[in-house]
Amino acid sequence: MSELTRLQIIVASLGIPVGAAMRLRGLDLAGIDLTGGVDLSLADFSLSNLTDARLSLANLAGGRFHKTDLRLAHLEQADLQGATFTGAIMAKANLKYANLRKADLRGADLSKADLTKADLTDARLQGANLRGAFLSDSNLERADLTDADLTGADLRRTILIDGNLQGAKLVGACLAGAHLIDAVLTGAVLTAANLKEADLSRAVFLNADLTGANLDGADLTGTDLSRTILKNTQWDQPTE
Repeated sequence: MSELTRLQIIVASLGIPVGAAMRLRGLDLAGIDLTGGVDLSLADFSLSNLTDARLSLANLAGGRFHKTDLRLAHLEQADLQGATFTGAIMAKANLKYANLRKADLRGADLSKADLTKADLTDARLQGANLRGAFLSDSNLERADLTDADLTGADLRRTILIDGNLQGAKLVGACLAGAHLIDAVLTGAVLTAANLKEADLSRAVFLNADLTGANLDGADLTGTDLSRTILKNTQWDQPTE
């Protein structure tokens, strides 16, 4: 019996119509394997248990995952555009290459999640826990990361153009080669952060804390460092 058939049996026993926009709230679907492009667009998985679920390549666009448990879930290359993950637990989830454009991840726990090369353009991540998350080469253009915790996160070469990181915590984060053009980091904490060769042109660091940060080779053209704490900051811009 395939896992899709298993899901169909579960929903049938609950009198839930099978198809797009299925209502799958509060179900125990831990470990279910739906790899291979199954269409569950607009489905509502709120409050369900999807720990270690295998949903690689699945179409989950517009889905609802409010307070869903997605720890260790496999969502590589999944289409999650416009999906809602408010308050979801996604620690150590695999979201490599996932499409999360305009996704709502406010307050989600993405600690140590793998978002390498994921598309998070216009995503909402206010207050999200991204401690130790892997975001290298991902696209966070215009994403809202207000008050997000990115302590120790890997943001190498990440695109954060026009991003909102006001009040974000980036202690010890690696942003080497990241693109933060026109980003707003007012009040952000970047102590001991690695910003080597990052493009910080026109970024705003008003009242930010860059104590012990590494800015070697960073592009600071038009950068606003008003009232920024720069104690013990390593600063070795390239010579022309």
